[in-house]
This record gives sequence, structure tokens and C-alpha cells, in this order.
Amino acid sequence: MLKAIAIFNLAIAASATQFSYQSAQGECSSVDPESGWRTLSIKADPSASPRQAAFDAGFVEGHLTCGEIAQFFDNFWVSTFGDSQLPNDDIVNFVEANDAFIEGMVDTDLYWSHVGDVYARSAGMLKGYSSSPCSVDNPDFKPLSKLEWDLLQMDGDLFDLMTAYPDKETLFEQAWNLITGPFGFASAVTEKVLRCSALIKLTDDDLYFGHDTWDTYSTASPRIFKTLTLPVRTADGTLKQHTDSFSSSPGFIASIDDYYTLDGTSSLVVIETSNNVYDKSAYDALTVKSVFCWARVMVANQMATDGQSWSKAFSAYHSGTYNNQWLIVDRTKFESDENLFWVIEEAPGLMHGEDMTKKLRSDGYWGSYNVAYFDDIREVIGETEDYWSAPRANLFRELQSSVTDMSSMTYVMGWNDYLNDPNSLDKPSNAIMARDDLLTTPRAAGGIDSKASSISTLREVGTMGRVGPTYGGEGVDAFCWSEVPALEKITVHEGHPDCFDFVFAPVGAKMQ
Repeated sequence: MLKAIAIFNLAIAASATQFSYQSAQGECSSVDPESGWRTLSIKADPSASPRQAAFDAGFVEGHLTCGEIAQFFDNFWVSTFGDSQLPNDDIVNFVEANDAFIEGMVDTDLYWSHVGDVYARSAGMLKGYSSSPCSVDNPDFKPLSKLEWDLLQMDGDLFDLMTAYPDKETLFEQAWNLITGPFGFASAVTEKVLRCSALIKLTDDDLYFGHDTWDTYSTASPRIFKTLTLPVRTADGTLKQHTDSFSSSPGFIASIDDYYTLDGTSSLVVIETSNNVYDKSAYDALTVKSVFCWARVMVANQMATDGQSWSKAFSAYHSGTYNNQWLIVDRTKFESDENLFWVIEEAPGLMHGEDMTKKLRSDGYWGSYNVAYFDDIREVIGETEDYWSAPRANLFRELQSSVTDMSSMTYVMGWNDYLNDPNSLDKPSNAIMARDDLLTTPRAAGGIDSKASSISTLREVGTMGRVGPTYGGEGVDAFCWSEVPALEKITVHEGHPDCFDFVFAPVGAKMQ
């Protein structure tokens, strides 16, 4: 499974590339030296059928980003499965049974037509990747099977599937892994980080929103900010152009972070942070007759017209995997006391969606930090932390009042000054942007990107983004692989720069 693909490093530094395939045209930039993001823009003929447009858009993306997909797949696979050829049989059987269920349901109604379009884009991207010039006459290129491709899309869903269906181990292996983790001594620096930070901040004249991805540093690069404009089916049977602009990684159909700004069928902002499932009996609710999170979020983005309809679409055929707190902002309702802000939380077998506009107006902000809010969700997952007193709850409560413009918003989203704020409890992992590489026992994990915007900023410049671990606080310097050789040696990081010293710069699309 491991591949040395030095040739693909050339793709990272390449000039902007354009490519067209049937109904879709795309352009992909080189890496922005300021932000560290590469940007991808794909548009399809508005008169094309949604299914054909989705496939063509996927093909264009696979063609344009083939080298980065190969690099990122290595980073994803090794950091998720180690040197295993495949996950265990329980997970493989679940995924294959789900795939058969999906195939049998596509086009049975409007919802399932949207599911079919999302899966068509996935199939198109895999085909575009496999037939790209980067795959031709290259002995290091490894075509990906459909199962491998599906598992890549499930980067978030696998958090729960791998917990619900753990590897079967001998007693000796169980004892050893309790001490060392799945990667032996390397586990302390490579294990997944199922957490993120998000902030919604309301001011008198604007509404700000930001998101930090937390994960293993393996997946900190290469990163691509994608903007897709495709025709979608609406409830009245007509076609409408829909735009998703979102932070993502090569090969992902969805964001997985997740951070989306939408236009066309709605004017929503969609953000999430993950919640842990502590009570493993909740996984009894898992069923193959469902739609994984990565596909449901794209379907909800396409079908929704407001926060309530997004919640309804996202709740359909809920998989119970990648259980998150979703924050939905409707940019058209800034003056309204209803439906400006929805919160949707999920647990295996349960979804709770609610209009939280009054709460937002009362408090002036909403912080999201991997602790469940709604009591029914907390009970099902066995939530162990107090929502109001978690370290980042205290940090957001302290810092949110300083947000008055984009400069102060990006400062908060990049915050890690753990040595000077008692709310961090003297730990670099207890910050808005974690830096676990600074722990006494360091791990190559923590915050790997930041994104922020506001209703007005989105109109003027789009989203402000920065790739990589944060820096700037006392003792929190820019992360460089060469300066931590112990982590560099044991952490897969194909296609990474040596140093992540990027700054916030415009990425993504402008939207009204």
C-alpha cells in the first residue's frame, strides 16, 4: 500500500491548470505561497443533466488533482490503517453491504436522485484520477480500487466504524496496544484527533463564522479549497445552478472538515465539529441501510433552502457514523429572530435539530468544541464533559467579545497562547488551535487549518484561510518537519512543505 511517489511533488509546484470534459470545465491553481491552499474551481453546463454534470465534474477534478490525490491517499491510509492492506472484515462487509443498498435505492425518489448524483461525482473522480496523465507510464502509480476509494471518502465515518468494529486482537496485543497504540511507539504522534473548533459570532452589523480542523498532521497537506457550480434538481422538478465552496483535501467528494458556503439553492454556511461516542452500546443502532455522512452532507447542501430543510435532508437515512454538531447559518436572515441559526447534533440512532437563533442573539456567539449540547444526544453518546466548563468553552467565552472585524476573528480562530492563559490549563492541546507537537510527549497532531469569514466578507473576498498548525503565541513557533526529526521519521507526510508558516489570505468563492 505504501508508495514512494516523488514525481508527484512536481504537481504541487505546477502552474495553474485547466481541463474540460464533456459538460464540465475546471481550473486548479498552484499552491498559494501566502495561505498554503491550492484552489479548484469547476463549473458544469447549467443545461446538462445533474447526473452527467456530476460525473463530468468529478472526472475533471480527478484529472487535475491526480498527483495530490496519490499523495493524500498515502497520508490518509497509513495514518488510518497503518500498514494494513484493508481494514478488518467487519468494516469491509459493512461498507460493501451499504454500497449494495445505495445502488438499489438510487433514483427511487428526489432524495435518492441527489444521492445518485453525489455518487456519480465520486465515480467520475476515480475515473479521472485513473486516466490522468500522471498515471501514464509511471511505475510508481497505483490505481485505487473502488473499495479503497470508498474508504477514502469515509475518512470521517471511519472514526465511528473502527470503534464499533475494532480489530480482533490477542490478549497480548490488547495489552501492548493499551500501552503503545496501533502504531507501536509511533502512536503517540500519529493517532487521529477527532476534534475541531468553531465559532459563530454575532455583532451589530455582521455575523462572523470560523472553523479549525484538528487531525493528524499527516493530513495537513496537500489541501485544496474547492468551488463547484453544478445543476441540481429542485422540488418543483426544475434545474437550478448550485454552488458549494468548501475546504477539502485531494480525492474527497465532501469537505470532511467540514466548512461550506453555499449559493444558488440556498445562502447557507455549514460548519461542524465532531462529538465522541463514549457509550459504545449506542453503536447497536448502526445499519447498512443508511447513507454515510460524507454523502448526506452533500445531498443536504444541494436540497436545502434554509436551516430547517437542511436539517430534514441531512437526517434522512442517518448512518450514525461521524457524529457531529452542525452549525447552519442562513445569510439571508441576518435581521430575523428565527431561522438565522440552526444547530443539529447527531448520535447513532438519533438526530436533534433546533432553531437556536434566540440563543445566538442572547449570548452573541456560539462556540463549538466537541462537547454535545442537547440533553438527549448527551445521554445516548454518554457525554463525559460539561458543555459550559470545558477548556475551550471558557476560552471562547473569554475571547469572543474581542471579535469586531476579520482581523480579530482570524486571531481568535488561530489562538494558542497556552502559556499565558489559565483557561488552557498549561496545555497546548487545550487551545482553539491545538499544538500537540508541543506536549511533553509530542504527537504529530492538532489543528491543521483555519478558515473564517462573515456575511460581508464573503461578498467582498470570500473566505480567509490558512493551512497548517497555528503559530504566534509565546513558545508557539511555526511547525517545521525538519525541526522535529523524531516526528518526521515516523509520520507519513507526502506532499508537505517543510514549514507551515502560512498566513490568512482569501480562498474560496465570493458569495452574495
